[in-house]
Amino acid sequence: MERGADDVIYYVLNYSLNNKMPINIIYQKGIEISQRQIQVKKIEGEIVHAYCYSRHALRKFKKDHILSAMIPGSTACMKGFIFRGNL
Repeated sequence: MERGADDVIYYVLNYSLNNKMPINIIYQKGIEISQRQIQVKKIEGEIVHAYCYSRHALRKFKKDHILSAMIPGSTACMKGFIFRGNL
């Protein structure tokens, strides 16, 4: 796993938590990959508690299942995602 991807995902998750702002993630659960807009409410170890705008509910996300994270409207992140692993 690349350290750069972890750093970006960590930064974006904390940005959402600290600023109470939504972020976009690409999340993998089993063989399903989905794009979600979430607002992080709490981070406990490897679990991210967040409001999911797609599901209109509070959800738990495993950090290691988050393939990418992006701050909407950020020019730095719009150049491309940093992915974990191989796609």
